[in-house]
Amino acid sequence: MKIIKIVLLSAILLLPGCGLVGDKAAPVRQPAETTLAFTEFTRHTESNVNIIDVSYPIFEKLNDVNIVIRERVDTYVDEFEENSELGNEEEKSSLAINFTPVLITPKIISITFTVYTYYVGGAHALTYKSPFNYSLEEDRELSLDDLFSDKEEGLEFLSLYSRQYLQSVLTDGEMVSESGTAPDEHNFSDFSIQEDGTITWYFIPYQAASFANGILEMKIAHDVIKDKLSPEFLTLLGK
Repeated sequence: MKIIKIVLLSAILLLPGCGLVGDKAAPVRQPAETTLAFTEFTRHTESNVNIIDVSYPIFEKLNDVNIVIRERVDTYVDEFEENSELGNEEEKSSLAINFTPVLITPKIISITFTVYTYYVGGAHALTYKSPFNYSLEEDRELSLDDLFSDKEEGLEFLSLYSRQYLQSVLTDGEMVSESGTAPDEHNFSDFSIQEDGTITWYFIPYQAASFANGILEMKIAHDVIKDKLSPEFLTLLGK
């Protein structure tokens, strides 16, 4: 039987404004001018085999969004717990999830979760980005289908662009993985959206290059990609 200790902490974050961290007031990064407000919910759970720390936003008066966010975080936690039974009191597996608000407007929310996992017995820990993009107008998550006027054409563009860009940032003569940058939706499903229309794609370790390169990021400026974006998505961005 697992011995569970749970600590719950919430701090109100207002945009614009500031939030409380511990006993001290700390400034809150404002990703965009907005009237939306959210609470940062933090949970620490420790058992005899693992340690779990999660943090995610709870938006005021946006219950549907909050449900989707909580379900996503719960999925990470459930998957981790199913695979962390090798931990023990001397060495425990660990999971840490935190988030960065990238874009928060009355029309669209873009948040990037950073997920860290370490399993006892594994070769090393793994950290990756998991973005969350949500249309408040349509009350649903956004995907590549919403991003591009023609998804297949968009994927071909991303494949070519990523191979050229990532090759320019890799060192020691390493070649970009062709399979990890192929025009496949799975390779480009992790993206975040910035206020100026820049879109950032994230590649998990091993996807496009060796583990030593860590998380690879590819930013594409709005002017470079706007001709391929759908009119509906441009309207969401206010472009």
